[in-house]
Parts: sequence; C-alpha cells; structure tokens
Amino acid sequence: MDEEKVSDDLSYMTEGESISDGDTQVLGNLSAMADHMKALANRVMEAEAVYKQAQQEYDTYRYQVLPSAMLSAGVQNVTTSDGARIEVKNKFYCNPNKNDADRMKIGAWLRDHGADHLVKKQGIVTEMEALRESGVPFVEKWDMNTNSLKAWIKDQLGMNGGVAKFSIGDVPECIHFTQIDEVELSA
Repeated sequence: MDEEKVSDDLSYMTEGESISDGDTQVLGNLSAMADHMKALANRVMEAEAVYKQAQQEYDTYRYQVLPSAMLSAGVQNVTTSDGARIEVKNKFYCNPNKNDADRMKIGAWLRDHGADHLVKKQGIVTEMEALRESGVPFVEKWDMNTNSLKAWIKDQLGMNGGVAKFSIGDVPECIHFTQIDEVELSA
C-alpha cells in the first residue's frame, strides 16, 4: 500500500454518526454528577475524621481523666445537674498466654497462691510402645479456664469485698490481667 493513499484517506473521520448536542449535554450532566459524588466523598472523609477525633477525646475523658479525678476524690458516682448519673466501673480483663512454658509458670504461681484447683492437668503419652511397659513417659500439660482465673484473681485482689491477698503487681505478666476504670453515664 502507498503511504500517500493511507495518509490522504480521511474518510473514516466523517463516516458514521457524530456527537450530537444532546450527547454533549448528557456527558456534561454525568461529569457534574461525578463532581458531586467526589464532593460527597470528601464530606464523608471529613465527617469521619471529626468523628474519630471526638471518639478519641471521649474515650480519653471516660477512661482516664474523669475516673482519675473521681477516684482521687474518693467518689464512685455523681449525679449531674440534669439528673443523669455517672459511675466509675472497674472492668477486668484476663488473657493468659497459651504456650506451654507460660502455662506451667501460671500453674506454678497458682499453686503457690493456693489455687491449684484452677489448674487442669492432663498427661499426653509420647510413646505408645512404652505405655505397654512399666515406665510410661508423658508430657504434663497444664490448662486453666480463663474466666475462673480472672474471677479468682479479682477475689484475691479484694475486689469482691474480701481482704486482698496480693496486689495486681504480683500477677505474672504472662497472665495479661488488667484493670480498666471507666466512667459510665446513665440517664
């Protein structure tokens, strides 16, 4: 094919339908709608940022500022001027490590503090042939119910009205026992 023929043939530009005024108006409307959607998305992002900031301020106030002030004053609850009631609630969380070494450490600590009943022990046979002989080798596994452990620790800390047997600092770190003071608002 001749290069001149290909470059001279511009008929493809005039063949078929061209864009009408109506089509231009539809495309303009769609462009305006896309701009509006973008503006809405920006409003949502701004509102989410404001919400997150407000939530952070609220959480700081209810978990740190107000409980600290109330407990420093020796006050557990207060009634607001409009009759709403705020009260400091002590919440406890316990999430002990699951690895065998920490389970053994927790079990030993519980035994040392008179709570051996919380430890569930089981033996796992490691050699079936040796089971048939007189000396059975086994691995000792210790486990405990997390809710029972948390309840027992709270009791030992004197949180249920009794005398404290130890402080929260005496609880092994691998138990991950925490106390969070939170102010709750009720109308």
